[in-house]
Order: sequence, then C-alpha cells, then structure tokens
Amino acid sequence: MGTDVDAFLRRLAQALRPRANQSADVLLRVLRAELPEMWKDDELSLVALEETAGHVTAFLDMMEHGLDVSEVETPASAPEVARRFARRGVPVSTLLRAYRLGHVSLLQMIQREATRLTGDWELINAAGLRLIATGFEYVDRGSEQVVAAYQEERDRLLRRRLLLTNEASRRIGTTLDTARTARELAEVGTDDFADLVTVDLFESVLQDDGTPPPVLRRVAQHPAPDGGPDPAVATGRTHTYPAGSEPAHALATGQPLLRHRTDSDTAERTGGPLAPGVHSALLLPLRARGNTLGLAQFFRHRTVTPFDEEDLLLAQEIAA
Repeated sequence: MGTDVDAFLRRLAQALRPRANQSADVLLRVLRAELPEMWKDDELSLVALEETAGHVTAFLDMMEHGLDVSEVETPASAPEVARRFARRGVPVSTLLRAYRLGHVSLLQMIQREATRLTGDWELINAAGLRLIATGFEYVDRGSEQVVAAYQEERDRLLRRRLLLTNEASRRIGTTLDTARTARELAEVGTDDFADLVTVDLFESVLQDDGTPPPVLRRVAQHPAPDGGPDPAVATGRTHTYPAGSEPAHALATGQPLLRHRTDSDTAERTGGPLAPGVHSALLLPLRARGNTLGLAQFFRHRTVTPFDEEDLLLAQEIAA
C-alpha cells in the first residue's frame, strides 16, 4: 500500500500542478471570506497571493517527489507578509488561523481531485492520512518562521514607538509659547513617522478671547527632508475648512480620523488633506482641558506603508 500511496500522490501532484496559481487564488478567496479583517490593503493581498502560490507549489513538490518537510523551503515572501501584518496590527493568532484554514482548504481541494482520479476509497483514505500528517508538519514549521518574523517586526515597532514618545516628551512643550509648541510637534512628527505635519490653531486660542470661531491659523508645518507636496495653506495664514469636510468634522467632534486615498476622493470631501501624491493621513484634534484648540494633520507620500490604528495611537501620544 505504501508504494501505491506514493504513486497516487505523485499522480495527484502532477494533475494539480498546472492549476497551482488558480488553486492559490481559490485559497485566498476562502481566507478573505473567513478573515475579512486581514484584507484591507490591496497591495498586501497581491503579496499574500504570491506567498500562497509558493505554499501550494512547495506542498505539491513534497507530494510528487516524496520530499521530507525539512527539504522544502518556505516561500521567501512568507516572512515579509508576516511583517506587513504585524505593521498593520493584525494579531498573530489571526495570522496562524489563516495558515490553518489554508491548510484545511488545500487538503479539501486535493481530496476532490483524488476522487476524480480514482474510486478506490482505501487508497484515497491512505493518501489522505499521509497528507494530513505531512501538512501539519509543514504548517508547524512554516508557522515558526512566520511567528519569528512577526515578533521581530512587533519588537521593532515597539522600540520605535518608545523612542518617538521619549523624543516627543523631551522636545515638545519646552516653553509656554503655543506657536513654538506647534512647531515642535510638527518637527518631531516627521522624525521617522510622517512625511509632512501641519498644525492649525483656532484664532481665539492664539488671541485668548473666548469661544473659538471656525477660523484657524496655520501656525506650523514641517516637511520631511526630501520635501513633498506643498501644503495648500502657508504658515501664518488664516483659513477655514468647508462644512462637511473631514477636517471640519474632526474639529467639531474632537475625534481623530485615519484616512487613505481612494479613487473617489475629492477636495470637497476631504477638505484638502489628501493633496496630490499623499496616500495616507491622520487627522488629530488638539485638545486641552476638554476644549478643542486646533488640528494636527500627519501625511505620508514618500513612506509606502499607510498609517494604521497603532500609528493613530502613536500620533495621539506625540501630541499629548
């Protein structure tokens, strides 16, 4: 039976190999349906498709050539995908669940192909048991590498967060001068975080004359060293945000906002925060003693990775 199983697995692998990429796409659709929280980034989905195709190919190699799991290389893209999920705050438990779901879905796909090739259920069951054992070993080995890459990235992000918050506490608020504090916030915010930071304060905050009107003054803006999009409002100029725009909503509610560019974005909708070339923004109302003082905005145009929820928390810590 052992020889028969080896030969049958070889036939199965040869039958499935021409459809390896198609199979990877099917597996990824299953994961999207079961774990939608993982797939908010189209670019990440493309990299994950490459990784999934690599896993399918590796598994078929083991089936066709009788390879031991230790003889098969995990796809080179797998650690990078894990690091990207770590940067987006996806829990490692969710990532591991995706591996298990992918494993089960691939075995189901192979079993359907097995029943198409033969009606010998004894052979199918024997092959299935072999695949289950091999599959679990492959997933365990791959998971170890993925978790290591994930944890390494999480540790790097934590170190970065601590460094940035320490730098913020050291450099922001060195005087009672509100405008200077705003400039310090903009400068710290572009240290390995945002590519551009702008700070608007209500005129009344600067003049100390009561309830803030909807007129703001751009008191600070600081680009990263390589420059980038020119802000629509110059430093020192007064301006307002259109009613219904996202900056106006953030100011009215006091709630921060995380924004990514979409094809449907318009200047009227955003109030201008996503200038040409900017793909991601954080809108952070500045508050003190229960009152909104103004709005800090953090933009990315050069940095490829978009802001995520953890970046929003970090921005709040910087501005605190």
